[in-house]
Amino acid sequence: MIRLAILLLIILPVSAVRAENPGDNCSNAYVRITGHSLLSDFELDYSLDKSTPGINSLESLLSGNTSKEISLPIDGFSAPSKRFKKDFRNLVKADSFPVINISFRAKEIQAGNTAVFRLGITIAGKTKYYNVKCNIQPLESNSYCIQGSRKMSIYDFGLKPPVLIPGLLKVNDIIDINFSITFETLT
Repeated sequence: MIRLAILLLIILPVSAVRAENPGDNCSNAYVRITGHSLLSDFELDYSLDKSTPGINSLESLLSGNTSKEISLPIDGFSAPSKRFKKDFRNLVKADSFPVINISFRAKEIQAGNTAVFRLGITIAGKTKYYNVKCNIQPLESNSYCIQGSRKMSIYDFGLKPPVLIPGLLKVNDIIDINFSITFETLT
């Protein structure tokens, strides 16, 4: 009975507090980490400023000769509950590694408004590289929205999935990272 009560205290906040889907229109700049357990999914959201300055031009970013990095302080992520925030901080070793870094470097330009970017993702001091197909949308004022998503294992970063209730509830090691980031060109 006590395990059931603890389980409900964990699941209900996760199910009830779900971030609104930002959609595909680039109106919100964000990075979202979605995790999965046997009983429910959970999301950790990081809202970015509307524009991230620092690329000379879209062409220079797409040439593959330049890259852009963003840093996301762990404490800037919103979580469904204080418990999840604490567990997330512990998982990613936030006391020693207080930021997640993501670097973008174009690898291949494809037809339409798509390109494959080589993303360097650093979590808990360990960097892994992934090829991610991204949509690119030109916006007003010389800015561009880059959107993409990638599934990855937290084992890639030397991390172990937390066990929320021993013998009952373990978090899956596969996470989804979704992003919509607006880059502003320097003029």
